[in-house]
Amino acid sequence: MLLDMHIPDWDPSFLSAYEPSDLADLYAEANVDGVLFYCKSHLGLSYWPTPVGGVHPAAAQRDLVGEMLDALRQRGIAPAAYHTTIFDNWAIENHPDWSVVPISRRVGADMPWHGPRYGTACPSNPDYRQYERTQIAALLARYDFDALWLDMTFWNAVCICPSCEARYRDERGVDIPQDIDWRSPEWAAFQSARERWLEEFIAELYAVAREVRPAIALTHNFGAATHGWYAGLRTDASNLDSFAAGDIYGGRDEQLVVSKLFQHLGGTQPAEFMTTRTPDLANHVELKSEQQMMTEALATIMHNGAFLFIDAIDPRGSVNPGVYERVGRVFDEIQRWEPQLGGEPLADVAIYYSDDASVLPSDSGASAATTLSAAHEDPTRKSDLPHLRAVTAASAALQRAHIPFTVLTRSSLLGDLADFRVLVLPDVVRMDAAERDAVRSFAAAGGAVYASGRTSLIDTESGGADHLLLGDVFGVTLRGTENGDGFYLTPRDPILAEQVAPEHHLGHGFRPGWVGSGYADAALGLPRVSADADATVYATLTLPYAYPSSGSLHGHDFASIHSSPPWTELDDAAVTAHAFGAGRSIYSVAPLERGGSQVETRAFIALVEHLLGGERRLRAAGHPDIWLTMFAQPDRRRIVVNALAYRTEEPAMALPLTFEVRTPAGTQAIAVTRLSDDTAVQWHESDGSVHVDAGDLYVFEMYAVEYATGG
Repeated sequence: MLLDMHIPDWDPSFLSAYEPSDLADLYAEANVDGVLFYCKSHLGLSYWPTPVGGVHPAAAQRDLVGEMLDALRQRGIAPAAYHTTIFDNWAIENHPDWSVVPISRRVGADMPWHGPRYGTACPSNPDYRQYERTQIAALLARYDFDALWLDMTFWNAVCICPSCEARYRDERGVDIPQDIDWRSPEWAAFQSARERWLEEFIAELYAVAREVRPAIALTHNFGAATHGWYAGLRTDASNLDSFAAGDIYGGRDEQLVVSKLFQHLGGTQPAEFMTTRTPDLANHVELKSEQQMMTEALATIMHNGAFLFIDAIDPRGSVNPGVYERVGRVFDEIQRWEPQLGGEPLADVAIYYSDDASVLPSDSGASAATTLSAAHEDPTRKSDLPHLRAVTAASAALQRAHIPFTVLTRSSLLGDLADFRVLVLPDVVRMDAAERDAVRSFAAAGGAVYASGRTSLIDTESGGADHLLLGDVFGVTLRGTENGDGFYLTPRDPILAEQVAPEHHLGHGFRPGWVGSGYADAALGLPRVSADADATVYATLTLPYAYPSSGSLHGHDFASIHSSPPWTELDDAAVTAHAFGAGRSIYSVAPLERGGSQVETRAFIALVEHLLGGERRLRAAGHPDIWLTMFAQPDRRRIVVNALAYRTEEPAMALPLTFEVRTPAGTQAIAVTRLSDDTAVQWHESDGSVHVDAGDLYVFEMYAVEYATGG
């Protein structure tokens, strides 16, 4: 449990009613087994007698951190310290020279992420870093926590403060570049520096913490890692952590992606998924339905994760006991399942999420100051990032098709991929040589690759955009880029034709309800390719009338006023299949997985199933809202299949479910058990698979497929 306490100091009634022992009683009644509690908030005000920085008036005569720590220990609840970094109003009000300076100030705009209430310090400023080191060393010398969590370890702006300018000039001998250009080695070097500086900042604070408390668990907030390049926080920075943890607010699909990512991050498992008990942080009092709270918690544990609710204290220092009654019922349900958790996740498909590809290609060549000043409330433009959108939509599509999958980061891609049969590269526009070599090795050894869009168009370090760097794997040659609004794929193979039927074309890039506005990026559009001689063409390109013009009243350059129907059929390849070593690939110029339409999603799933072939670890027949995960528990001689009806409305509905799994080679199934009540489930074995009739699923269930050696 985490109780937000970002309370200022300018009203004497603020936190006047705060009593740590009363809160600890509520936590105990809610069956909370661990509490992350505030030592310093975004206001920069500490709740303990820090030797540097501000102290909240409520803690002027009381050691609120010490009181809470003692109260939790007395009740058998594990205590963890919350300490904010970078977001520190006291620091900026007292040391304005520590402040982040947004690059948008070059055009007269002050556009940091999160808005005017927050003061943010630059992690490149040496005096600010010393301030944080002093606070953390003193905090951990005074108190014995089980864990320390560092919040807000990300950039809230592209910073051009004197410290950043000097640091970059010392490292590179040049000034910070003016333009965002992902084809430019200098912009790529600056982005790499921003990311490295953040990791060095985190590592520096961890070193201080471990010097004082060598055994303490350390973690930082992962939440901004999937907000793209702007935040500068790489997903693999979580490998510095004792365990990965992050607050996530993006709803169902984001929870799915992050839960998969978490399985491969941090020093140990489980990772900790954190989210609010309200719909978002800005809404102080609206409580989520119990069904939604329960579903989000169960979605976490079905991935073998740990779950944390975030509440927010009333400014006077009280909380709503009714909230904790509901939280208690959710935690009671979670604890019922905890003895069954553990094991290694099993998946046939791996989606690659790349920090380096989480960019807007259309920015290339644009003024950083002008572009970011125009972004208004969200300069990260997270919802517009093509790669992130493709990863998220591909994850949702595979889950709804009940194809077991996971999401990998760079460190996992460069590791052992032998456990996966298909690797999905969704519009991975920037890749370096090591990543490309990992893909080639996977395919050469017999793996199957699905890739889309601009995958491998730009080398992460040297830039360039004149050929696809994995074109030898895909069996295509880059001829140009698309500059129109939308185009069509015309199937030339039954695999796609069956998904498109009874139509003859599959449209991509046409935004519903707005003719003449599609996906194309004028500076760096989707590829136009030709198939190599040894590739098989699954679909060709078809263009609308007068392409690339979007049509106009006086131009007389459209064929239908409400739409842009297919018109000119070309021989250019749009989807290709290609053998590479012992493996194979399918490449689509259109990121079908992004799911601009139902038919695109169906086509993506059909292509993945084609690459998988007949044999799978898991097949299921059930409603698309059913989430399935699977874990190998060889020490208990079983495979556990977790099933969740991810529906947040009440009441829960019955959803029939059947599934089939394969036990490890050399074993034979001996029983299938429903773990909620330890009862036998009807099953039979055929064609090497265990077929299970799971019956009706209402909310959540676990099934153990037990096996013995031999047969």
